[in-house]
Amino acid sequence: MAFSIRSLVLSAMFVVCAGTVSPSWAEGELNSQKRADIQKLMDLTGAGNIGVQAADQLIANMKTALPQVKDAFWVEFRKELSAEELIKLIIPLYDKHLTHPEIKELIKFYETPVGKKMIAVMPAITAESMQAGQQWGMDIAMRAKRKIEAQQKGTK
Repeated sequence: MAFSIRSLVLSAMFVVCAGTVSPSWAEGELNSQKRADIQKLMDLTGAGNIGVQAADQLIANMKTALPQVKDAFWVEFRKELSAEELIKLIIPLYDKHLTHPEIKELIKFYETPVGKKMIAVMPAITAESMQAGQQWGMDIAMRAKRKIEAQQKGTK
């Protein structure tokens, strides 16, 4: 299935950050201790690295969809991406959806053996989930196409 530039950009926006964060909110009102604990949680879970892994998968898809773009471009473009950049966007989302006591409980969980195992397997789960999601998306598109074609044949 061919990808358009628009669908790639929309996919990138969804994968990298599902939502928008205003810069003033991202830098503003968050309590410094809660911010530090969210940062600790992000560090424990490798959240930024998982996001960068998702971006790497997106770049791989864009390379396939845009074969005319030289590999050197993608190498240089990849150098621009950082886990820290993503973490800066994610911290306000954690602040919005989780209380400080909940953040502390998550830190405790991720410091347990099962929490550490979850951290260890999460990159593989994320990568495999992305592949499954892509396949599912292609299957949905093909089913919709077949259904539309069948309806069009029925109305002729």
